[in-house]
Amino acid sequence: MRISLSLLVALAFSLCISCRGRMNALLEDPVSAESGVSSQAIPPACPLPTTCTEGLPELSQPAGFSSLYNKGLSKIGVFSHYARDIITVPGQAIWIIGKFTYNYLDANLVGEKVDIYLSEGCSAEWKKIGQTKTTKAKDHAAVDGVVDDGGRIFVELSALGIKKLPLGRHRIVLVVPADNTYTEMFIDVVDPSTPFVLTDIDGTLTSSELAA
Repeated sequence: MRISLSLLVALAFSLCISCRGRMNALLEDPVSAESGVSSQAIPPACPLPTTCTEGLPELSQPAGFSSLYNKGLSKIGVFSHYARDIITVPGQAIWIIGKFTYNYLDANLVGEKVDIYLSEGCSAEWKKIGQTKTTKAKDHAAVDGVVDDGGRIFVELSALGIKKLPLGRHRIVLVVPADNTYTEMFIDVVDPSTPFVLTDIDGTLTSSELAA
């Protein structure tokens, strides 16, 4: 099918005017200095999540490791702890799953205590809600497809006395009291009627940081 040059020019001009009008509207819309995002670009029903920038819980002096092996492990290299963020709806089980390793070979920290702190809504005061120990490989059954390869913790939130969390974002910090190294995770509880949730995709959700 042939399209005349004059028709193409007319279509291009129309698109240009439409885009210019949209751009002007965005430029005239005030931009939040905190988020750097135009409020017009975000519908009222899709608020940005809480930033969760409060400080860490107050910790005691490091207690020391339970074994000479773990103490030596901590001296070989930097720690590399991490935990799995969660997006869930009310009523679903919430599992705290973390991994604790040291040095560049990611050597597992086994049989060491881990303190669990919670800040509801990222605004409540920090509350220590429990303590657990890191596993030896295959100590625990797989949870949500995560296999116990050692140096992990698996704790269901309800087992710590937290039966439910309100809608919103919540922050958990996992601390190794032996040397006060830590990692953190976020729990987003969303309304079941939410049509979609946006998140980044990296090593937290995939097999590696470069999986894509």
